[in-house]
Amino acid sequence: MPKNKLTYGISLKGKNPHPGKNTALGGKDQIRGNKKQKWITVRSSNLWRISYNPETRLLSIIFVNKKSAVYNYKDVPGTIYLGLTNAVSKGEYHNEKIKNRFGFYIST
Repeated sequence: MPKNKLTYGISLKGKNPHPGKNTALGGKDQIRGNKKQKWITVRSSNLWRISYNPETRLLSIIFVNKKSAVYNYKDVPGTIYLGLTNAVSKGEYHNEKIKNRFGFYIST
């Protein structure tokens, strides 16, 4: 079976089976606001990096033009996160499915 982003290396309930790989839940570690988060860099002209915590349902996004700020979207279902990781246009997906639909706060 071919590996695809929807199934390979993604587990919304447990730990990433491939630590250290740049998969949806097991990307590079980065310290932000005293919390260690797993980040993945995405191919997008709008979004730079994304992170998702399935336990808290917190989706964090760093935008290309605002790299010093982290936009943290609250109560985001895992299906929305998976949709974002698999979207051809991540900026368009963010605008249609995330922006103005979930509460958020900005951290630096």
